[in-house]
Amino acid sequence: MTTEIDIRKIFIKSETDSNKQYEMYYFLWKKDETPREIICSCPGYKYRGKCKHIEKYDPSNSDLWKSAKSVN
Repeated sequence: MTTEIDIRKIFIKSETDSNKQYEMYYFLWKKDETPREIICSCPGYKYRGKCKHIEKYDPSNSDLWKSAKSVN
């Protein structure tokens, strides 16, 4: 059975605390050229469902997702 979704993960540094880093997950459907969904492990995303990291590293603004490693 083949996986329909490629989940990729990358670590990003916190902009406010140099001792912290967060995980960003990109969900890429196999037939798409860019991810459809992004999830961040930061408190902003956890409590509000959005954060500055997702805005900054959105595939339409950044190619960071291309260097993320597949986790599945």
